[in-house]
Amino acid sequence: LQDTKGSFKNLSKYKILNFKKNDSQVKKDIKITQKIYFNLLTDLVKKLNNFHKRKFSKKYWDIVLGPWLKVFIEIVYERYTSLENALEKKKVNYVVLAKYDNSDFFTDNVLDLVSKDIKKQDDWNFILYTKIFKFLNKKTKKVLLKSIDIPKKSKNNYKKKKNFFLIFAGLLSNLLKPFWKKNDFVIYEPDMSVIDTIKIYLRLGQLPKINIEPNYKIKPKNIELRKKLFFSKNKVNKIEKFIRSILPDMLPTDIIENYQNLDKLSDNLNLPEKPSFVFTAYGYHGKEVFQMWLGKKIENKTKYFLCQHGANHTTSRNTIIESGFKNCDKFFSWGEDKNKKCVALFNTKNINTNIDFEKNGDKIYFFAPPMYPKRSRPYNDYEKMIKENLEMEKILGGLNKKIRKKVVIKIYPVPNFQKEFVNKILNEITFKNRKYEIADNNGANKKFIYGKSRIIIHSGDGTSILETLSADIPSVFIMENLNWIRNSCKKDYKYLVKAKILFFDYNKLINHVNKYYNKIDDWWKNKEVIKAKNNFCNKYCKPAPKNYLNKLENCIIDNVK
Repeated sequence: LQDTKGSFKNLSKYKILNFKKNDSQVKKDIKITQKIYFNLLTDLVKKLNNFHKRKFSKKYWDIVLGPWLKVFIEIVYERYTSLENALEKKKVNYVVLAKYDNSDFFTDNVLDLVSKDIKKQDDWNFILYTKIFKFLNKKTKKVLLKSIDIPKKSKNNYKKKKNFFLIFAGLLSNLLKPFWKKNDFVIYEPDMSVIDTIKIYLRLGQLPKINIEPNYKIKPKNIELRKKLFFSKNKVNKIEKFIRSILPDMLPTDIIENYQNLDKLSDNLNLPEKPSFVFTAYGYHGKEVFQMWLGKKIENKTKYFLCQHGANHTTSRNTIIESGFKNCDKFFSWGEDKNKKCVALFNTKNINTNIDFEKNGDKIYFFAPPMYPKRSRPYNDYEKMIKENLEMEKILGGLNKKIRKKVVIKIYPVPNFQKEFVNKILNEITFKNRKYEIADNNGANKKFIYGKSRIIIHSGDGTSILETLSADIPSVFIMENLNWIRNSCKKDYKYLVKAKILFFDYNKLINHVNKYYNKIDDWWKNKEVIKAKNNFCNKYCKPAPKNYLNKLENCIIDNVK
């Protein structure tokens, strides 16, 4: 649909198969994917140690490969169950299968896996669906169609753009290497600025070390080499059996063909030999070289501190199995958590954004849902994305005419190659009936938005709603249901429903905004609303204090002991 002009304007023209799942079905899906994850991880440890002549622990391989394995299982699980349901419950006249070469079916690393799912969605999914269909062995009319050639890559294109200030800071810190000690701690890609990173190093009595993930060449898939890998196993469910059948083809080239090279790179990262601890927010996912270094240090008993950098770490069912949280010694969370592993910090996204809410702010900022063709969850997040954008258009269209003029839409940041898709969403859904202001680079500044807004509307329970709640900015958000929220957290979400902060019905959200736009304090300053908001913020998104570096310093010191 995304390649068909006007398709999102007239979705009713297309036969779209979707399968909604209730709470018990979601619970079942999670149980199945978790079991597959642990089963495969156990076997992968043995296979990869033998393959690479290593003796690493399960924790090492979980740190190195776990992020990829989780995403891979969830992608395949969603495709498998959706196709199986379509064939069993819906009338399918014929299917189109791909002719392909196995050399076209591969991944380089977790970022490549996600990138394939977005940039090469038709090609990659075409092959995957073909393999699933053949495995299911259903009797349906088949039409064979050759797949579009998938271009081969000779270099890694999945690293973030160069940050020259970060590179300069890294070069400067390397000049201090003669003064480093082999047991110095490491702070790697924390959720804070380079300046704050340097400050926290100095506050903790150590010279700063600023490092970035090195670029490296991707090695092509070696089909002959992979013939040594096999993961077939008896007494497993059908989905796991299928995943095991394609795993030799799909294991990342960074873990098979390129492992020896990356392992050597990880030994030359200009980092201490025996760090007392490692603190990171982003280094656990999509940083293959650093993850190999980290895994080896943890083998030698280095303490591993992971800091929360976004929403859902402690509330979503989808993060119950999560390599970073599972393997760290302490998790620096944005709120209070009963888990002994968690250390209560604060919402690191709101550092230096504290403001006094202005009553004369008159804008209605709508933090738009994601606008990218991604399907990397155990559910159809592409369908969810389209639905949320359709819902946003209805919400905006339902606002009173006078206040509708105050709407400013803040677009979720996307890479350049996705901007065409964003424009399609905007033109065919958001602007279908009327135009709205889009936040420009200046208007997209967080502090600017907080100061100019009367109320902020969010689609879903992502990071942005935690940011505005912890900043005490009048905010509402909408969700379809609480199926993907952990049972231990549902009570807190239901409390927000009573406080008219969370909605499941967009008409009720519209009525609420229309009613309170000109008298925000009547709602936002209500005792019950304040109580519900404070309860939620305390557990999931504590405000960042003015002396936030002092708070972080004390938290680290207390947990190094």
